Amino acid sequence: MQIRYAVADVTKRQVVHAVAVATEATSARRAVSVRRRIALHLGPIVLSDVDAFRATVDLNITGTFLAIRHFLAPVMARTGGGSIIGMSSIAGAIDA
Repeated sequence: MQIRYAVADVTKRQVVHAVAVATEATSARRAVSVRRRIALHLGPIVLSDVDAFRATVDLNITGTFLAIRHFLAPVMARTGGGSIIGMSSIAGAIDA
């Protein structure tokens, strides 16, 4: 079993698609998509910046949607299955 990974900006449709295509090309039977990173904004909403809010929505919601759309529909259907693992934690918002 080979394990491959990609570090990618999941808010960009073209990037997610490219990772999915590369995964399909190099995977014998199964694809696994693990999303770990989240965006987190703390503080009173009246002091929140709308651009920071949009970035949070883009990463947490749009990124999840794109990962599922590009892996679940085309890649997993053609390879006969696989797994999508969505994890979120405050630790995902901290650069290690």
